[in-house]
Amino acid sequence: MSLTFPASPSVVSRARALARALDPELREDVEIVTSELVSNAIRHADTATVTVELLSTSEGVHVEVSDQDAAHLPHSVEPESTETSGRGLQIVACLCSHLHCTTGPAGKTVCADVTYSAAPAPAAEAPVAR
Repeated sequence: MSLTFPASPSVVSRARALARALDPELREDVEIVTSELVSNAIRHADTATVTVELLSTSEGVHVEVSDQDAAHLPHSVEPESTETSGRGLQIVACLCSHLHCTTGPAGKTVCADVTYSAAPAPAAEAPVAR
């Protein structure tokens, strides 16, 4: 399933709701991954819209979040212990078996695979641009 939303904080919950229609075993992790990736696109990308695509596979769920800004690629930061944000990609990496970013003329897409037996992506690493 795929939906395009205006790039507004109010749509994060709508994007997360897409995951509720998926496999109950992975639902919570997919909701978190989707929410974090959409939040990052809205907060950090210069974009009018965000597209969320969720695809059920035999291994789990493939999550794609696309925006129109290929200039601002996602990257992990090392927040101070007192900071209340900056850990989203680290959380996503822990929940996914694969995490990467592709760019093109129309913008970028961050892809994440949440699998039934997820071996976490390398901790604290940003998605690899391809």
